[in-house]
Amino acid sequence: MAPVLSRFPRLSCVIAGAIVSSGCFVFLSQWFTIFNEWLGIAVVYDTRPPWLIATMFAATWLPWILLVVVLGLRLRRGPTYKPVAFSLGLTVPYAVVFSVLFLFPPLEDLWYRDAFDSQMWKTPQAANPLWPDRLRMVDDLIATVPLVGLPKDRVTELLGEGDKTNYWKDWDAVYWLGPERGLFRIDSEWLVLRLSPEGRVTEYRIVTD
Repeated sequence: MAPVLSRFPRLSCVIAGAIVSSGCFVFLSQWFTIFNEWLGIAVVYDTRPPWLIATMFAATWLPWILLVVVLGLRLRRGPTYKPVAFSLGLTVPYAVVFSVLFLFPPLEDLWYRDAFDSQMWKTPQAANPLWPDRLRMVDDLIATVPLVGLPKDRVTELLGEGDKTNYWKDWDAVYWLGPERGLFRIDSEWLVLRLSPEGRVTEYRIVTD
């Protein structure tokens, strides 16, 4: 380890910090599974034995204690030890979790987008229940079809009659798109349109119930 540390001090400290922080993060976030499912020890948060409480406390503070140790080694043994690089490694699991929570959903949305097809819209197939055809095509529909000003018969020709639902009764045409895009896909997204007395689209929105 010493030759590697002396040859690649920054990289070594980043990797060491990432390993320590990731191990503690996994243990603290998965302790229930580890002890109940893997080890067969029936325990919940309120009934944790003292040794498990102490272990979890140690795992919480271990990365920061080691950071202090690396800082002390830097002061005593010179620049081979890189506390800044080590602290950067400590942030790796949190950066990964942040990316999954906040960056993955919009990237997934871009990945699944598809060109608008009137026939597929009117007869959607749920090949992937999380990404139905309408949900994949609605952004291209809005980008390529000027909905405002479109007469009702043309709307029906393109999108069909609309869905029967108790939602959005103050709108004139409603189309269910699919599960709400984003991190928590609990609700549904809908395309809603409002028509003028002359039967032309005056407004449209993508709404969530």
